[in-house]
Amino acid sequence: MKYSGLILLVHFCFFSILIGANFQYAGNVTKTSIDKNVVQVQLENGTAEIQLITDEIVRIRFYPAASIPEEFSYAVLPLKIDVKITQISDTEKNLEISTPKILIKVKKNPLRIGFYDHQGTLISRDHDSFGMGWNGTKIYCWKELHDDEPFYGLGEKTRGLNKRGNAFTMWNSDIPAYSTTQDPLYQSHPFFLSIHNGISFAYFLDNSYRTFFNFGAGNNQFYYFGADDGVLDYYFIYGEDPKAVLENYGRLVGTMPLPPKWGLGYQQCRWSYYPDTEVLSLAKKFRDKQIPCDVIYLDIHYMDGYRVFTWHPERFSQPKSTVSQLSEMGFKTAVIIDPGIKVDPDYWVYQQGISGDYFCRYQDGTFYQ
Repeated sequence: MKYSGLILLVHFCFFSILIGANFQYAGNVTKTSIDKNVVQVQLENGTAEIQLITDEIVRIRFYPAASIPEEFSYAVLPLKIDVKITQISDTEKNLEISTPKILIKVKKNPLRIGFYDHQGTLISRDHDSFGMGWNGTKIYCWKELHDDEPFYGLGEKTRGLNKRGNAFTMWNSDIPAYSTTQDPLYQSHPFFLSIHNGISFAYFLDNSYRTFFNFGAGNNQFYYFGADDGVLDYYFIYGEDPKAVLENYGRLVGTMPLPPKWGLGYQQCRWSYYPDTEVLSLAKKFRDKQIPCDVIYLDIHYMDGYRVFTWHPERFSQPKSTVSQLSEMGFKTAVIIDPGIKVDPDYWVYQQGISGDYFCRYQDGTFYQ
């Protein structure tokens, strides 16, 4: 009993923090207007917009002001609207919109948005206590967390394949040596896929500020995502299976060009092989042991003093010959090119960067280095 009381107290305190004075919420709907595939929602504490992109993709935007600023997207392709709305029901308390694939249910008092399949089975919805809100400049969206929900995605992250029970930040960081729990890392991919009631779906958060995702770390009732500033702009993506969800995601952000066949094979890379004799020895060992491998990478130690576009005069004295020998063994050679240019007045790349004013600067005009 003592332990149960403690747990209840902790949860009570946690929820009290979320509903404290610093957090504000969207509140009740005061007015809705529907124009083709877009629903404009005026709120007590802001504005929301529901935009149907296809029968399976819905865009949600929220901002705590009388209008939503238009923000350029660095990720989403120009939207091609291809949706068939089969039914709309707008009453005093609820708004429902149907497509051949999904049903969107909107509670108005307060605003809560839910997504269901065409048979009415729940896929995902806002948490009843929070929904959407903000704290200072930070903006949030809370979703119900169900016992059967895993969370996959976010790109290059630690802590296993299923991200449930963890919290993550999206902020590109140069972390050359990291632990199994380090976060953030090199890349930011604010997209995750889940399954509830056997139904696959995903969310994509389109915001270029620092973003965050909490998949039930510290509780088992809700998960949330948001950004340090800007508009809460996210997409709900439905699909018959995870593959279909990913295909729909590709419709939003595009897909990579089909790589060459050798690019689909195994590629050997670590933090530097040098000198050239070690690289050739490694390649020969792969072939001797009949281990399939199509590419060998050369990291920063092939360079002359970490100067990009150069070869070390001793470690790789005959680069053409080395690359040719690797090619004869069936290997492509990939050399790393750093976006950071060495500060060296005698280095021709540095000289060109200075003369052409190509380098990034701080707001005060000094170089970022």
